Amino acid sequence: MGMTQADIAAIVRETLDEHQQKNQGANNEALDEVRKTFKQLEERQKGLEATHEETTDALREAEKFVADLEKKSKDLQNIIDNKPQSDRVKEYYRKSGIGRFVVDADVHKGSALHVGRLARAYINAQKANMDPKDWVLKNWCDANTTGGSNEWLAEEIERIQSEKALSTGDASQGGSFVPVDYMTDFIPLLRAASPFREIGVLQIPMTGAAMTIPRQTGAATAYYVGEAGAITPSNLTTDAVPVQTRKLASLVVLSSEMMQDASPAIDQIVVNDLAEQMGQRESLAFLRGDGTAHTPLGIRYRAAAGNIFLRDTPGSAFTLDGVRNDLYDAAYRATSLSNVAASNPCWMGHGRTAFYLSSAQNTDTKAFPGMDMLLNNARPTLLGAPFFQNDQIPINLDVSGGPSGSAESEVYFFSKPNEVAIYDRMSMEISTSSEATINEGGVNLNLYQNDQVAIRAVTRHDISLRQSGAVSVITGVDWAV
Repeated sequence: MGMTQADIAAIVRETLDEHQQKNQGANNEALDEVRKTFKQLEERQKGLEATHEETTDALREAEKFVADLEKKSKDLQNIIDNKPQSDRVKEYYRKSGIGRFVVDADVHKGSALHVGRLARAYINAQKANMDPKDWVLKNWCDANTTGGSNEWLAEEIERIQSEKALSTGDASQGGSFVPVDYMTDFIPLLRAASPFREIGVLQIPMTGAAMTIPRQTGAATAYYVGEAGAITPSNLTTDAVPVQTRKLASLVVLSSEMMQDASPAIDQIVVNDLAEQMGQRESLAFLRGDGTAHTPLGIRYRAAAGNIFLRDTPGSAFTLDGVRNDLYDAAYRATSLSNVAASNPCWMGHGRTAFYLSSAQNTDTKAFPGMDMLLNNARPTLLGAPFFQNDQIPINLDVSGGPSGSAESEVYFFSKPNEVAIYDRMSMEISTSSEATINEGGVNLNLYQNDQVAIRAVTRHDISLRQSGAVSVITGVDWAV
């Protein structure tokens, strides 16, 4: 029996219902995706709006900074053009924080330059029979003074006096003062003047006159042991290195006219002269001081005895092969032989030695090509390690009995410079006089008669070598062009 029209209609309706249901499901899934995407877009929009707001805030801050910078620039130009009164100058520099000479004591203190300014204030006050603070207020506190107003200096002198840093003598008579917080900035000037401080030694501040430093003299030992075996005990061995600060004094003599000028350039001259004299003298003492006559015991006498040796074939003329042997021997003794791991190694020698090494020739090449930089205003290298020239190392020694007589020198190799430690007492004593008689080159110089003044600076320091094997010294060196 065939299908009736009713049957066919039922099938069609059923098929249509199935398709409609499938389409509805697909539409629902698509709608869900659309909703999900729309939500993501909303979140992204919120993020973009937040980023835009942050960017806008940053731009506002940048615009504010530029406007502030422009205002400061205009203020500074106004100061230069109009020469305002000192209070206005001080206020500007106090707010801007960019002043160097015209600032209050709190901002200004600690500048190494003003060791010179303080010293000159004291000597001028002494000559005028005035308190240093009163002299500064009377003579150096006009905005038209070279270098600007100096109220900060009067405040600094008052601070020093209130801390009882002055000696028991009358300050107006050239008493000694100790600006403790200035030494931090003076040390870098010493470093520039002292080749020894350049090589990477440790520089340790001291607050007292003496201290004891522990030093390792022997290492602990490691062992392989069985599964249940007892571990063999071992201990590293140590001793103590006493550190006793030694006093180094430097004297600078200047004309009275230079002392009265408030120019910062004169401050620089005073400080540079003090730093140069101290730097050169300490550089020699740190290397070759023998511990007598109040000097430190230098590295030359602290190094392991086996690391100090005469050059190759002493008693005969030196050869290039002998020089090479000496250099490699020095490096070997201060590293492998002494069980010291090299770290930033370097050399140190006199300029005469440096120029020989720079000029030494193989048949057709430079023997030590790294030393060529000696003439190029750059740090020369020797066997790959920096070479520091120190003209305080003597070139008039006679230890070998060789043909050079008393024209010998030394070369130092530091396998690990930070095994050397300099201990600085963080203070400087400054004394001034315009009436003393000083001995210069065997001749007595009367400051009063010559209208000159003397500034004496005293610092205290010591040196130690924590591993005696970290340094080697070649002696009897007569290498010369």
